[in-house]
Amino acid sequence: STMKESLSKVLRLSKIFTKLAVCCISRARGRDLHSTAAKLLTHILLHDESCNKAKLYKQVCAAFIDHVGFLERNAINQKESSTKEILKFFHQDTLLLYQTTFLYLKKLANSIRSLLLRADRSGSIVSWDFLKTLRGVGLILTSFSNENELGSLIYPFTQICLGALDILNTPECIPLQFKIFDILHGISSCIKSHLPLTPYFLRVLKYTAFQLPPNNNKKRGLEKENDLTSAISLERSDLRLLAVQKQVVERLLYCISQHTSQYAYSIAFPEVFCTLHHNLKAIAKAMPYDGHSIAVKKYLVAAKATEKIIRSRRTGVDFGPEDELKMQMWETKFREEVKVLPIREYGQ
Repeated sequence: STMKESLSKVLRLSKIFTKLAVCCISRARGRDLHSTAAKLLTHILLHDESCNKAKLYKQVCAAFIDHVGFLERNAINQKESSTKEILKFFHQDTLLLYQTTFLYLKKLANSIRSLLLRADRSGSIVSWDFLKTLRGVGLILTSFSNENELGSLIYPFTQICLGALDILNTPECIPLQFKIFDILHGISSCIKSHLPLTPYFLRVLKYTAFQLPPNNNKKRGLEKENDLTSAISLERSDLRLLAVQKQVVERLLYCISQHTSQYAYSIAFPEVFCTLHHNLKAIAKAMPYDGHSIAVKKYLVAAKATEKIIRSRRTGVDFGPEDELKMQMWETKFREEVKVLPIREYGQ
């Protein structure tokens, strides 16, 4: 009887500590707290036979996504935060993590699908809840991309992100579009694969606000100075403000350079991005505000300089697109001999 009571108390304490650790991951602020909570949960997972592992993974995953949501709202860089400490916990059972992540993907996909069938498409996904789930799942997948089970979820996740961009085709959603660009950049960097983002980049500069002279209301512009980082939507009238437009152009060109510089050492760099650069040149020429044109042209100068270097180096090569090994050797030698390229300098 005494032993049963003792075991009962231990089990209750284990449940209490589990809830406390999960709560710390969700709401506490500080690397040390998250590290301690993750270690405690790992210990419980490995040594507590009464622990429901599937339930625990769901709880920790939900807490992790809440934590990511806090970082997103406060514009804190996830790479420099305590997310790494929490991700270590997930290493214990990648199959359970796969099952839990799959449920989140299903939820995201259902949100996208339901909106595609409606006339008013952007409503329900322009929210911090949607973004934090997208960001959290993205962090999990990029951290475990080499795992067979989780690696297989990267493609559907990418399609969900692209579907979200299709739905968010309004000027008001520009801040959220930029955040999704950032998520997709993480995916692209992880899997070393090109993603078709050119149409989404170009359409930002094709919105009506950029076809008209901007409103140089400095007072109003100062009020909206941080909206691109601390908000997920803009008012349509705000996009006419010069200060906001400058931020949009600067942020867009940064996203573009991040995307293109990943392939700066590719032998096919000039061809892969010829459509993007050709259209950017035409857009820059038609812009009514010279400042935006100058900013776009500055990026194009870096891109064209990179193309020139690549074209000169590939003159006289004796292999074609089917010679994958020779291309890899060419690109490896290129990296070794040319440490810095203009397009990479631009993005720094």
